[in-house]
Amino acid sequence: MLFTDLTFFKNEPFKISNINEMGDVALEISRFIYDHEKQCLILVLGQELYNELQDCFDTDNNLKDDAPEHLKALINGISYEVTVNDIIKKKEWKGIVQKDSFKFNGTDIELRSSFIADYIYYHYNYNYRTSTTGVGQVILTAANSFTVSGFPKRIDAYNSFQMKVVGGIKNQTSLYEFLRDHKEDFPTWKPSHIEPKNKF
Repeated sequence: MLFTDLTFFKNEPFKISNINEMGDVALEISRFIYDHEKQCLILVLGQELYNELQDCFDTDNNLKDDAPEHLKALINGISYEVTVNDIIKKKEWKGIVQKDSFKFNGTDIELRSSFIADYIYYHYNYNYRTSTTGVGQVILTAANSFTVSGFPKRIDAYNSFQMKVVGGIKNQTSLYEFLRDHKEDFPTWKPSHIEPKNKF
C-alpha cells in the first residue's frame, strides 16, 4: 500500500532536486518514501487501523472492491453532515490524497497533495541537510551560489503536515476531525499528540 510517489516532489513548495533523473537519486527517494509513508500512517492512525487500511489493497496496490465503506471514505474522501446543538453542518473530507485541478493553456492540470508527502519531505530534508563523504559530513556548495539553511522550508513542511492531520486550515476538514466525527466506525484509531514546530 502506497499513496505517494516521486511525482509529489517534482514541484514547489516541496520540490526535491534531481528527482526526474532515473537512477540512484530516484531509487534513494523511492526507498525513503516507502519507509516514511508507513511511519507516517502508523503515527497518525495507530498500528491497528494502519493494518486495516493495508488489508484494503491488493498486491498491485489497487483498492479492493470489497473494502469496507468507512475505509473507502477515509481513503477517497466523503462529503457528510454533523449535527451540533441542533445545527446541521456540512463537511468534506478530501481523502488521504487530495486532488485539485485547473486549466493551463487549455489543458487540465491535476495537482495532488497529501499530509503524507509533507511528512516525507520534512524527514527527507532533515536527513539530507548534510552529505556523507569519506572525510565526514559536509555541506555541498556550487559555483556562483550561496548555501542557505533548509530549516524554514523543512519546518513549513512539518507544520503543513500537522495542520492537515490535527486541524488549523480554515474551511478544511482535517484527518483527525473526520475520524472524530466518525469515531464509531474507527474504534481502533489511536491518535498521536502532534504539536507544530517553531520556525524560530
